[in-house]
Amino acid sequence: MPAINHPFQPLFALLRADEFEVYVVGGAVRDWLQGTCPKDVDMVTNEPLSSLDERIEGAALIATKVPLLHFKRDVSVDVSQWEGTNIVSHLRQRDFTMNAMAIDVSGNVIDPLDGRIALEQKTLQLASPKSLYTDPVRILRAFRFRAASGFIISAETMSAIRTEKYKLRDVAKERIGLEMRKIITSSNAEAVLNELDHEHVLPYIFPEYTKTSPLSFYGVKEEWERWLLLSDQWKVNMTLCFENGDWLLLLYARITYGIG
Repeated sequence: MPAINHPFQPLFALLRADEFEVYVVGGAVRDWLQGTCPKDVDMVTNEPLSSLDERIEGAALIATKVPLLHFKRDVSVDVSQWEGTNIVSHLRQRDFTMNAMAIDVSGNVIDPLDGRIALEQKTLQLASPKSLYTDPVRILRAFRFRAASGFIISAETMSAIRTEKYKLRDVAKERIGLEMRKIITSSNAEAVLNELDHEHVLPYIFPEYTKTSPLSFYGVKEEWERWLLLSDQWKVNMTLCFENGDWLLLLYARITYGIG
């Protein structure tokens, strides 16, 4: 694949060191290939983050599950050390093939899993058979991409979702909440929430889904079904009154926390 023009050269110039490698990965690559200039950039390197921290003014080490070095220039940048022995092994551990691409300092696109084809076809294909087992929140991320951009979940990916969805019970509520809010505030929220319901994912997100909530007169399932029974005109009215999906966000708060 020929090298491409890209806006990341100032970041490469800032991070590059002769004895180390550095790449732009994930969503920033995806966005740029779709013609959108990313506001957030993820980069990976084999240089120790402590060494980078000493070289980059204004950088801060963040002790997350995967340690990050964060800094801002024209965009917000997170740098991590790659997982695996090289960039290709790192990309194979990501969520979906469309996010398993990298750009190197020369502008070459590294695409070992044909992520660009999946991106052009708007298809969500797992980067690895173990992708959802390794991080179950990727199940919700798949539906989030579907809600926000109309991506198709491949048959193989949907089969893995059905197998691994029970593991969502063990995911931190904060991570689930972040993905659910993105789904609910997207343009296709209701249809995708229906799909989550149809695929029986919701019971693993809301423990109260199959029983009456002690905090609310209605259980979660009953609350959602009441929303679905509203006429289309009511939903239009609610959308006009609550911009950017705020009405669905309010519903989410009600069924999650029993807000009456």
